[in-house]
Amino acid sequence: MAGRAFAATAAIKAGGEIFADYGERWLDMRAGTFADNAPRHDDFGNAEQLLKKMQKDLAGNNVEVSDAIMKTLKSVSSFMDERVGSIIPDTAEMFNKIGKNQYLSRADTVKDLLATNTVQERSIEWIQENGICLDLIRTGGG
Repeated sequence: MAGRAFAATAAIKAGGEIFADYGERWLDMRAGTFADNAPRHDDFGNAEQLLKKMQKDLAGNNVEVSDAIMKTLKSVSSFMDERVGSIIPDTAEMFNKIGKNQYLSRADTVKDLLATNTVQERSIEWIQENGICLDLIRTGGG
């Protein structure tokens, strides 16, 4: 990647993964590829609104969230918008985790939680087998 410079926003542990954000424009320029299904900023906002509405309506009707309800919500939202649907948690446990931590009452936090939930953590063995070693990384000021 000649000509590109990246800066870490947190300490990087040995064996850890590094993600580079190319921005939504980069994804949008790749229509007809894997990028079509990659959620965008607005998708996380729409998922957040959907979860807030669901939490409010279910609490108002004294309905306990179940995995079946979450799977249905995910299925319906995926039918309406595949990218938004891909963000919606499919278990009551994850939905309740969001609610118990009161993320749904703070507009900027649930998007971060949903985004973090989409990142698949890999084992050291997976990284060793499939990762690309970045021997030429060097420390330095920006």
